[in-house]
Amino acid sequence: MKLRTSTILCSIMLLALPGCGIVETFQEMSNKTEAVCTAIENEIGSRPVIGWHIENGILTEVNVYFDDLADEDITLAEIKQAIRGSVNSCMEDRPKKLLVTINVNH
Repeated sequence: MKLRTSTILCSIMLLALPGCGIVETFQEMSNKTEAVCTAIENEIGSRPVIGWHIENGILTEVNVYFDDLADEDITLAEIKQAIRGSVNSCMEDRPKKLLVTINVNH
C-alpha cells in the first residue's frame, strides 16, 4: 500500500510539473542559448556550447565552453567582449557569473 501511495503522489507531481513553469523556462532559456551561440559564432568564428544555471527564477550563471577556436590569434579580450555582448543582447537577465572555458589541447 505504501508503494502505491508514493506512486500516486509522484504521478500527481509529474502531471503538475508542466503547469509550474519549468518547461516554459527551459524552452525559453534554450532559445536564448541558441541565439547567444549564433551571435558568438558570427563574431569570432567558433561555436561554443553554453550551459546555464537558474536558482529561484534568477539566472545565476552562464557557462561558455569552446572545444576549439577557429582563429588561434584571437585575444582573450576579444573573446570576452564577444561573449559579454552576446549574452547581454540575447538574454534579458544578466547572470551573476559569466564563465568561459577554452580547451587548449588542440
